[in-house]
Amino acid sequence: MHNRIPKLNNLVDNLLNRLNNPKVHAQGNEVSENFSPYELLLRIDYIRMVVSLWKHACMADGILVIQEETSVNELMSTLLSDKESIFPEGAFNRDNLFDEMLDAFHTPAPLEDVASFAKEVPQMARLFFEEACHIVASDSQFMKLESEFLDKLALMLEMDNKLKSEIINEKVAFINN
Repeated sequence: MHNRIPKLNNLVDNLLNRLNNPKVHAQGNEVSENFSPYELLLRIDYIRMVVSLWKHACMADGILVIQEETSVNELMSTLLSDKESIFPEGAFNRDNLFDEMLDAFHTPAPLEDVASFAKEVPQMARLFFEEACHIVASDSQFMKLESEFLDKLALMLEMDNKLKSEIINEKVAFINN
């Protein structure tokens, strides 16, 4: 689970690069450690959106089970760890950032806003969809409501049906077999 966090962090850097310079394809570019206030706010927005996505995925079947909540808590802790953090050391108080994440979990952004944010970078849309698949699969059950949630999310992310099916088959389909 924790090895997904660096991919998320790289994607937020890519998003920043594209927003700051749309002509740059952000592969391999690094963002300076001297982040502007805009970049820091965008990173906070990113955290709000990914945690909101996790909450929507947890609640896709209408029930928040302990396995899903545990997965999200581990992801939030890892996202703010010194090694994996998308924030430079000292830029923000880690406790305040964790509180921000808890707020996003308890009052998530609308799924439409999450999808709109993720679509800014195609790789982020894919990774957000993969994250949703991981969360719905974390309780080892795949319910009809969760399948409908993933279909809705894929549509909102403007994801190709073939790609959606491949991701679901890789991340979720094994549960009911």
